Amino acid sequence: MWTETINCEGKGDMRLSEICSDISSKGYASVVLRAGRNNLGNLKSLDLKGCENLTELYLNYNQISIVERYTFQDFYQLFKLDISRNLLPVYSGNLNASFLPNTLKTLKLHGCQNIFLLYASLPDFDDLKNLSSITIDGYPNVSFNFSKIKQLSFSGLNFQSYCNLSRIDNNTFSHLRSLQVLNISACGIHSITAGAFEHIHGLKVLDISYNRQLGIKSFANITYGLQFSRIGFLNISFVYNTFGIGIKVTVSDLCYIWNTTVEDLDISGNRIEIIETNALILIPTSLKTIRMDMNKFTFGPYLLQLSCMRNVQTAIGSYLNYAFNPMIYTAEHVKDFHTPPIDMGQNSCPYCNDSFLKKRAKSSEECRYFEPDFNNIYDGVRFPFRLENNF
Repeated sequence: MWTETINCEGKGDMRLSEICSDISSKGYASVVLRAGRNNLGNLKSLDLKGCENLTELYLNYNQISIVERYTFQDFYQLFKLDISRNLLPVYSGNLNASFLPNTLKTLKLHGCQNIFLLYASLPDFDDLKNLSSITIDGYPNVSFNFSKIKQLSFSGLNFQSYCNLSRIDNNTFSHLRSLQVLNISACGIHSITAGAFEHIHGLKVLDISYNRQLGIKSFANITYGLQFSRIGFLNISFVYNTFGIGIKVTVSDLCYIWNTTVEDLDISGNRIEIIETNALILIPTSLKTIRMDMNKFTFGPYLLQLSCMRNVQTAIGSYLNYAFNPMIYTAEHVKDFHTPPIDMGQNSCPYCNDSFLKKRAKSSEECRYFEPDFNNIYDGVRFPFRLENNF
Protein backbone atom coordinates (compact mmCIF):
# COMPACT_ATOMS: atom_id res chain seq x y z
CA MET A 1 0.00 0.00 0.00
CA TRP A 2 1.38 3.40 -1.05
CA THR A 3 1.96 5.88 1.77
CA GLU A 4 1.77 9.61 1.04
CA THR A 5 4.11 11.88 3.04
CA ILE A 6 3.01 15.48 3.63
CA ASN A 7 5.58 17.88 5.08
CA CYS A 8 4.13 21.00 6.69
CA GLU A 9 6.88 21.66 9.22
CA GLY A 10 7.57 25.27 10.15
CA LYS A 11 4.88 26.80 7.94
CA GLY A 12 3.86 29.27 10.63
CA ASP A 13 0.42 30.17 9.29
CA MET A 14 -0.74 26.57 8.93
CA ARG A 15 -4.09 25.41 10.28
CA LEU A 16 -4.24 21.73 11.07
CA SER A 17 -7.95 21.51 10.25
CA GLU A 18 -7.32 22.81 6.71
CA ILE A 19 -4.52 20.31 6.10
CA CYS A 20 -6.70 17.43 7.30
CA SER A 21 -9.60 18.61 5.13
CA ASP A 22 -7.29 18.59 2.12
CA ILE A 23 -6.00 15.11 2.97
CA SER A 24 -9.56 13.83 3.26
CA SER A 25 -10.57 15.27 -0.12
CA LYS A 26 -7.73 13.44 -1.88
CA GLY A 27 -8.70 10.06 -0.49
CA TYR A 28 -5.27 8.89 0.59
CA ALA A 29 -5.34 5.41 2.11
CA SER A 30 -2.18 5.92 4.16
CA VAL A 31 -0.59 9.23 5.15
CA VAL A 32 2.46 10.44 7.09
CA LEU A 33 1.96 14.03 8.30
CA ARG A 34 4.85 16.15 9.54
CA ALA A 35 3.42 19.25 11.21
CA GLY A 36 6.05 20.22 13.76
CA ARG A 37 7.21 23.77 14.62
CA ASN A 38 3.91 25.49 13.85
CA ASN A 39 2.82 26.83 17.25
CA LEU A 40 -0.54 25.07 16.91
CA GLY A 41 -1.53 25.36 20.55
CA ASN A 42 -3.96 22.93 22.17
CA LEU A 43 -5.35 20.01 20.16
CA LYS A 44 -9.09 19.62 19.71
CA SER A 45 -10.89 16.70 18.12
CA LEU A 46 -12.13 18.80 15.18
CA ASP A 47 -8.55 19.84 14.33
CA LEU A 48 -7.76 16.36 13.02
CA LYS A 49 -11.07 15.61 11.32
CA GLY A 50 -10.21 14.12 7.93
CA CYS A 51 -6.82 12.82 9.08
CA GLU A 52 -8.13 9.48 10.30
CA ASN A 53 -5.98 7.57 7.78
CA LEU A 54 -2.70 8.82 9.23
CA THR A 55 -0.11 6.16 10.01
CA GLU A 56 2.47 8.59 11.42
CA LEU A 57 1.92 12.04 12.95
CA TYR A 58 4.63 14.49 14.03
CA LEU A 59 3.45 17.40 16.20
CA ASN A 60 6.68 18.34 18.00
CA TYR A 61 7.42 21.98 18.93
CA ASN A 62 3.80 23.18 18.86
CA GLN A 63 3.19 24.61 22.36
CA ILE A 64 0.60 21.91 23.02
CA SER A 65 -0.45 21.71 26.67
CA ILE A 66 -3.85 20.01 26.31
CA VAL A 67 -5.11 17.26 24.00
CA GLU A 68 -8.86 16.66 24.06
CA ARG A 69 -9.82 13.14 25.06
CA TYR A 70 -11.52 12.14 21.79
CA THR A 71 -9.01 13.75 19.41
CA PHE A 72 -7.80 10.37 18.10
CA GLN A 73 -11.06 8.46 18.59
CA ASP A 74 -11.43 7.34 14.95
CA PHE A 75 -7.73 6.74 14.24
CA TYR A 76 -7.43 3.04 13.50
CA GLN A 77 -4.06 2.86 11.77
CA LEU A 78 -1.92 5.47 13.56
CA PHE A 79 1.13 3.58 14.83
CA LYS A 80 3.63 6.42 15.42
CA LEU A 81 2.99 9.69 17.28
CA ASP A 82 5.57 12.35 18.09
CA ILE A 83 4.27 15.02 20.47
CA SER A 84 7.65 15.78 21.99
CA ARG A 85 8.92 19.21 23.04
CA ASN A 86 5.49 20.58 23.86
CA LEU A 87 3.98 21.76 27.15
CA LEU A 88 2.20 18.56 28.15
CA PRO A 89 2.38 17.83 31.92
CA VAL A 90 3.81 14.35 31.36
CA TYR A 91 5.27 13.82 34.84
CA SER A 92 2.91 15.90 36.96
CA GLY A 93 0.32 13.15 37.34
CA ASN A 94 -2.26 15.26 35.49
CA LEU A 95 -1.83 13.77 32.01
CA ASN A 96 -4.61 11.37 31.11
CA ALA A 97 -3.25 9.04 28.43
CA SER A 98 -6.72 7.90 27.39
CA PHE A 99 -6.60 10.30 24.41
CA LEU A 100 -3.97 8.10 22.76
CA PRO A 101 -5.19 5.56 20.17
CA ASN A 102 -4.63 1.92 21.09
CA THR A 103 -3.05 1.28 17.69
CA LEU A 104 0.11 3.16 18.72
CA LYS A 105 3.39 1.30 18.57
CA THR A 106 5.81 4.24 18.93
CA LEU A 107 5.31 7.27 21.19
CA LYS A 108 7.65 10.23 21.70
CA LEU A 109 6.95 12.46 24.71
CA HIS A 110 10.39 13.79 25.65
CA GLY A 111 11.17 17.45 26.19
CA CYS A 112 7.70 18.32 27.47
CA GLN A 113 8.48 19.21 31.07
CA ASN A 114 12.13 19.89 31.80
CA ILE A 115 11.61 21.33 35.26
CA PHE A 116 12.35 19.75 38.62
CA LEU A 117 9.37 18.02 40.21
CA LEU A 118 9.49 16.95 43.85
CA TYR A 119 6.95 14.18 43.24
CA ALA A 120 6.98 12.96 39.65
CA SER A 121 4.66 10.28 38.29
CA LEU A 122 4.02 8.76 34.89
CA PRO A 123 0.78 8.46 32.92
CA ASP A 124 -0.83 5.02 32.76
CA PHE A 125 -0.09 3.43 29.39
CA ASP A 126 -1.49 -0.02 30.23
CA ASP A 127 -4.45 0.29 27.84
CA LEU A 128 -2.13 0.79 24.87
CA LYS A 129 -1.72 -2.90 24.13
CA ASN A 130 0.36 -2.38 20.98
CA LEU A 131 2.75 0.21 22.39
CA SER A 132 6.31 -1.13 22.16
CA SER A 133 8.56 1.96 21.97
CA ILE A 134 8.62 5.07 24.18
CA THR A 135 10.95 8.08 24.22
CA ILE A 136 10.42 10.07 27.39
CA ASP A 137 12.24 12.25 29.91
CA GLY A 138 13.93 10.58 32.86
CA TYR A 139 13.08 11.63 36.42
CA PRO A 140 14.55 9.93 39.51
CA ASN A 141 12.45 7.91 41.95
CA VAL A 142 9.77 7.13 39.38
CA SER A 143 8.36 3.63 38.95
CA PHE A 144 8.65 2.57 35.31
CA ASN A 145 5.87 -0.01 35.01
CA PHE A 146 6.23 -0.60 31.28
CA SER A 147 5.92 -4.37 31.34
CA LYS A 148 5.25 -4.68 27.59
CA ILE A 149 7.63 -2.03 26.26
CA LYS A 150 10.48 -3.34 24.08
CA GLN A 151 12.34 -0.08 23.36
CA LEU A 152 12.76 2.67 25.94
CA SER A 153 14.80 5.86 25.71
CA PHE A 154 15.38 8.44 28.43
CA SER A 155 18.41 9.88 26.64
CA GLY A 156 19.48 13.36 27.67
CA LEU A 157 21.25 13.68 24.32
CA ASN A 158 17.93 14.43 22.63
CA PHE A 159 17.67 18.16 22.02
CA GLN A 160 15.71 19.96 24.77
CA SER A 161 15.15 16.70 26.63
CA TYR A 162 15.70 16.10 30.34
CA CYS A 163 17.19 13.11 32.12
CA ASN A 164 18.46 12.98 35.68
CA LEU A 165 18.17 9.40 36.87
CA SER A 166 21.18 9.83 39.22
CA ARG A 167 21.28 6.33 40.69
CA ILE A 168 20.17 3.07 39.08
CA ASP A 169 19.38 0.39 41.66
CA ASN A 170 17.98 -3.14 41.50
CA ASN A 171 14.39 -1.87 41.43
CA THR A 172 14.65 0.94 38.86
CA PHE A 173 14.01 -1.26 35.82
CA SER A 174 12.76 -4.42 37.54
CA HIS A 175 9.32 -4.22 35.86
CA LEU A 176 10.66 -3.86 32.32
CA ARG A 177 10.58 -7.59 31.65
CA SER A 178 9.99 -7.27 27.87
CA LEU A 179 12.66 -4.65 27.24
CA GLN A 180 15.12 -5.24 24.39
CA VAL A 181 16.59 -1.75 23.85
CA LEU A 182 17.40 0.69 26.68
CA ASN A 183 18.97 4.12 26.14
CA ILE A 184 19.96 5.95 29.32
CA SER A 185 22.73 8.08 27.81
CA ALA A 186 23.49 11.50 29.33
CA CYS A 187 21.19 10.90 32.30
CA GLY A 188 23.44 12.22 35.07
CA ILE A 189 23.94 8.69 36.42
CA HIS A 190 26.68 8.45 39.04
CA SER A 191 25.92 5.05 40.54
CA ILE A 192 24.68 1.64 39.34
CA THR A 193 24.13 -1.34 41.62
CA ALA A 194 25.29 -4.81 40.62
CA GLY A 195 21.78 -6.17 40.00
CA ALA A 196 20.40 -3.18 38.10
CA PHE A 197 19.89 -5.07 34.82
CA GLU A 198 19.53 -8.66 36.02
CA HIS A 199 15.73 -8.67 35.56
CA ILE A 200 15.84 -7.63 31.89
CA HIS A 201 16.54 -11.04 30.36
CA GLY A 202 15.67 -10.00 26.81
CA LEU A 203 17.92 -6.92 26.74
CA LYS A 204 19.89 -6.73 23.49
CA VAL A 205 21.04 -3.09 23.36
CA LEU A 206 22.19 -0.92 26.28
CA ASP A 207 23.41 2.64 25.76
CA ILE A 208 24.81 4.17 28.93
CA SER A 209 27.17 6.65 27.27
CA TYR A 210 27.87 10.25 28.34
CA ASN A 211 27.24 9.63 32.03
CA ARG A 212 30.57 11.19 32.91
CA GLN A 213 30.40 10.53 36.65
CA LEU A 214 30.23 6.76 36.23
CA GLY A 215 33.79 5.96 35.25
CA ILE A 216 35.16 2.58 34.19
CA LYS A 217 34.90 1.29 37.78
CA SER A 218 31.16 0.95 37.21
CA PHE A 219 31.76 -1.57 34.42
CA ALA A 220 31.75 -4.59 36.76
CA ASN A 221 28.35 -3.67 38.19
CA ILE A 222 26.92 -2.96 34.74
CA THR A 223 28.02 -6.28 33.28
CA TYR A 224 27.02 -8.32 36.33
CA GLY A 225 23.33 -8.07 35.47
CA LEU A 226 24.00 -8.45 31.75
CA GLN A 227 25.10 -12.04 32.36
CA PHE A 228 21.42 -12.92 32.49
CA SER A 229 20.46 -11.05 29.31
CA ARG A 230 20.88 -11.44 25.55
CA ILE A 231 23.02 -8.31 25.26
CA GLY A 232 24.52 -7.73 21.82
CA PHE A 233 25.54 -4.05 21.81
CA LEU A 234 26.90 -2.29 24.89
CA ASN A 235 27.79 1.41 24.70
CA ILE A 236 29.78 2.61 27.69
CA SER A 237 31.58 5.42 25.86
CA PHE A 238 32.37 8.81 27.41
CA VAL A 239 31.67 7.82 31.01
CA TYR A 240 34.71 9.76 32.16
CA ASN A 241 35.43 13.48 32.00
CA THR A 242 37.21 14.74 28.90
CA PHE A 243 40.27 16.14 30.68
CA GLY A 244 40.69 13.46 33.34
CA ILE A 245 44.01 11.72 33.94
CA GLY A 246 44.68 8.44 32.14
CA ILE A 247 43.03 5.41 33.74
CA LYS A 248 43.85 1.73 34.07
CA VAL A 249 41.33 -0.99 33.24
CA THR A 250 41.79 -3.77 35.79
CA VAL A 251 40.92 -7.45 35.87
CA SER A 252 38.14 -6.73 38.37
CA ASP A 253 36.63 -4.12 36.03
CA LEU A 254 36.15 -6.86 33.42
CA CYS A 255 35.07 -9.45 35.98
CA TYR A 256 31.70 -10.46 34.52
CA ILE A 257 31.92 -9.50 30.87
CA TRP A 258 33.35 -12.91 29.90
CA ASN A 259 29.98 -14.46 30.79
CA THR A 260 27.92 -12.13 28.55
CA THR A 261 26.91 -12.33 24.88
CA VAL A 262 28.26 -8.88 23.91
CA GLU A 263 29.12 -8.72 20.20
CA ASP A 264 29.72 -4.98 19.83
CA LEU A 265 31.40 -2.96 22.61
CA ASP A 266 31.98 0.81 22.60
CA ILE A 267 34.48 2.13 25.17
CA SER A 268 35.40 5.33 23.33
CA GLY A 269 36.36 8.56 25.09
CA ASN A 270 37.25 7.11 28.49
CA ARG A 271 40.90 8.21 28.76
CA ILE A 272 42.01 4.56 28.94
CA GLU A 273 45.79 4.50 29.18
CA ILE A 274 46.64 0.93 30.08
CA ILE A 275 44.99 -2.45 30.69
CA GLU A 276 46.07 -4.68 33.54
CA THR A 277 47.99 -7.81 32.57
CA ASN A 278 45.64 -10.81 32.08
CA ALA A 279 42.51 -8.62 32.04
CA LEU A 280 41.92 -9.28 28.34
CA ILE A 281 41.56 -12.99 29.08
CA LEU A 282 38.07 -12.09 30.31
CA ILE A 283 36.93 -10.65 26.97
CA PRO A 284 33.93 -12.77 25.84
CA THR A 285 34.25 -15.07 22.84
CA SER A 286 31.10 -13.46 21.44
CA LEU A 287 32.83 -10.08 20.90
CA LYS A 288 33.26 -9.24 17.21
CA THR A 289 33.55 -5.43 17.20
CA ILE A 290 35.29 -3.12 19.65
CA ARG A 291 35.19 0.69 19.40
CA MET A 292 37.88 2.55 21.35
CA ASP A 293 38.18 6.00 19.78
CA MET A 294 39.59 8.96 21.73
CA ASN A 295 41.47 7.01 24.38
CA LYS A 296 45.18 7.39 25.19
CA PHE A 297 46.65 3.89 25.11
CA THR A 298 50.32 3.50 26.05
CA PHE A 299 52.80 0.62 25.91
CA GLY A 300 52.27 -2.31 28.27
CA PRO A 301 52.21 -6.13 28.53
CA TYR A 302 48.51 -6.09 27.60
CA LEU A 303 49.62 -5.59 23.98
CA LEU A 304 50.93 -9.16 24.07
CA GLN A 305 47.44 -10.38 25.00
CA LEU A 306 45.36 -8.66 22.32
CA SER A 307 44.97 -12.09 20.74
CA CYS A 308 42.86 -13.09 23.76
CA MET A 309 40.09 -11.17 22.00
CA ARG A 310 39.99 -14.22 19.80
CA ASN A 311 36.88 -13.55 17.71
CA VAL A 312 37.21 -9.78 17.25
CA GLN A 313 36.95 -8.96 13.54
CA THR A 314 36.72 -5.15 13.68
CA ALA A 315 38.67 -2.79 15.94
CA ILE A 316 38.03 0.96 15.64
CA GLY A 317 40.53 3.23 17.36
CA SER A 318 40.77 6.64 15.74
CA TYR A 319 41.75 9.95 17.42
CA LEU A 320 43.92 8.25 20.04
CA ASN A 321 45.74 10.78 22.25
CA TYR A 322 43.53 13.44 20.70
CA ALA A 323 44.00 17.03 21.96
CA PHE A 324 40.56 18.37 22.86
CA ASN A 325 39.54 22.00 22.59
CA PRO A 326 40.01 23.63 26.05
CA MET A 327 36.58 25.26 25.70
CA ILE A 328 35.04 21.83 26.32
CA TYR A 329 36.37 22.02 29.89
CA THR A 330 34.04 24.91 30.71
CA ALA A 331 31.08 23.19 29.05
CA GLU A 332 31.23 20.08 31.23
CA HIS A 333 29.37 20.33 34.52
CA VAL A 334 31.67 20.79 37.52
CA LYS A 335 30.15 17.83 39.37
CA ASP A 336 31.34 15.56 36.57
CA PHE A 337 34.83 15.78 38.03
CA HIS A 338 33.95 14.35 41.42
CA THR A 339 34.94 10.80 42.29
CA PRO A 340 31.92 8.50 41.77
CA PRO A 341 30.68 6.52 44.77
CA ILE A 342 31.55 2.82 44.84
CA ASP A 343 28.71 0.32 44.89
CA MET A 344 28.82 -3.26 46.11
CA GLY A 345 30.09 -5.73 43.55
CA GLN A 346 33.14 -4.22 41.96
CA ASN A 347 35.62 -5.25 44.66
CA SER A 348 34.61 -8.91 45.08
CA CYS A 349 35.20 -10.51 41.68
CA PRO A 350 35.06 -14.34 41.87
CA TYR A 351 36.83 -14.67 38.50
CA CYS A 352 39.96 -12.65 39.23
CA ASN A 353 41.95 -15.52 40.73
CA ASP A 354 44.92 -16.98 38.88
CA SER A 355 43.46 -20.47 38.53
CA PHE A 356 40.37 -19.26 36.66
CA LEU A 357 42.36 -16.94 34.40
CA LYS A 358 44.88 -19.69 33.58
CA LYS A 359 42.13 -22.16 32.75
CA ARG A 360 40.32 -19.68 30.53
CA ALA A 361 43.52 -18.69 28.72
CA LYS A 362 44.27 -22.36 27.96
CA SER A 363 40.94 -22.70 26.17
CA SER A 364 42.43 -20.77 23.23
CA GLU A 365 45.73 -21.30 21.43
CA GLU A 366 46.00 -17.55 20.75
CA CYS A 367 45.65 -16.45 24.37
CA ARG A 368 48.44 -16.54 26.95
CA TYR A 369 48.41 -16.10 30.71
CA PHE A 370 51.34 -14.17 32.19
CA GLU A 371 52.66 -14.79 35.70
CA PRO A 372 52.91 -11.76 38.02
CA ASP A 373 56.71 -11.68 37.65
CA PHE A 374 56.55 -11.66 33.84
CA ASN A 375 59.00 -9.12 32.39
CA ASN A 376 59.59 -10.16 28.77
CA ILE A 377 58.82 -6.99 26.85
CA TYR A 378 60.55 -8.10 23.68
CA ASP A 379 57.83 -10.41 22.45
CA GLY A 380 55.82 -9.11 19.50
CA VAL A 381 52.34 -7.60 19.71
CA ARG A 382 49.73 -10.32 19.23
CA PHE A 383 46.67 -9.13 17.34
CA PRO A 384 43.34 -10.99 17.36
CA PHE A 385 43.60 -13.92 14.96
CA ARG A 386 40.35 -13.08 13.15
CA LEU A 387 40.90 -9.32 12.93
CA GLU A 388 39.83 -8.12 9.46
CA ASN A 389 39.25 -4.38 9.88
CA ASN A 390 41.35 -1.99 11.94
CA PHE A 391 40.54 1.72 11.76
